[in-house]
Amino acid sequence: MAAGRIGPLGEANNIIFVVVSMILAVPALMIFLSAVLSPSLSRWLKVLLGLLYTIIEALTFPGSALFYQIVVVLEITLTVLIIWYAVKWPISSESQ
Repeated sequence: MAAGRIGPLGEANNIIFVVVSMILAVPALMIFLSAVLSPSLSRWLKVLLGLLYTIIEALTFPGSALFYQIVVVLEITLTVLIIWYAVKWPISSESQ
């Protein structure tokens, strides 16, 4: 960002900042939605947003600094685990 660019997103401008802000708000939003949505809808929203987040993170990995690559590996690992748990969570708990 010191060079006026945000990795693969290109030139740092207000539109890019809004998009990045929306992406960064998703995890906090998912915590809230997990508490208020039905288990079935919450499950599939976690799978969908987890996949989307993993793709975004993977696209930002190449050519980034080592410190950022470490964070990306951690985030990809966590989103894959979220997807895994969402798919494997027992269906019987949804009917309660």
